[in-house]
Amino acid sequence: MVDIATGIFTLAGVGFGFILNFLYSYLKEKKQLKSVKTLFQYEIKKNLELLADFIEKIKEDSEKVDDDYALEIVDLPFPRFKSLVWINQNSFLTQAFNQSEIVKIQNFYNDLDSLKSIYYHINIGIKDKNNRSMMETDSFRRILHKMYWGDFANLSKEFMNISEKLIKEGNPIQK
Repeated sequence: MVDIATGIFTLAGVGFGFILNFLYSYLKEKKQLKSVKTLFQYEIKKNLELLADFIEKIKEDSEKVDDDYALEIVDLPFPRFKSLVWINQNSFLTQAFNQSEIVKIQNFYNDLDSLKSIYYHINIGIKDKNNRSMMETDSFRRILHKMYWGDFANLSKEFMNISEKLIKEGNPIQK
């Protein structure tokens, strides 16, 4: 009789231990996924703040009526967008977010990459065209820009469109 009671208590203890271990693992994973969401929200929020400040400075420095901000864009240092969470926590996306949130997050970071690419394309192009000593003056640079650099104007419009879209849409992760 004692052996049966010991066996029953042993099985009950093992079962209880299994349940507690399962609950602990479940709660720990849930907390980790919540932390991943918080990290993404914070990183995206910071990137949006950096972008909004950059666009505000571009528009403050601009003397123009048209939408060509190419020279203003490259006159300012490009913001150092954060991507540490995006790079390191990417594997948790499918667990922490639903499919529509993942698409929104992916699109957000793709748009940031597009902005970087446009910025560096304009910057390299302008520096290449400015690689002559007489082009060092700002007024001469602006005249040449107006005459020959329509592609930079289109790129700067695209840059501003993407930036304004990101700022308007805000953080793709809702709390």
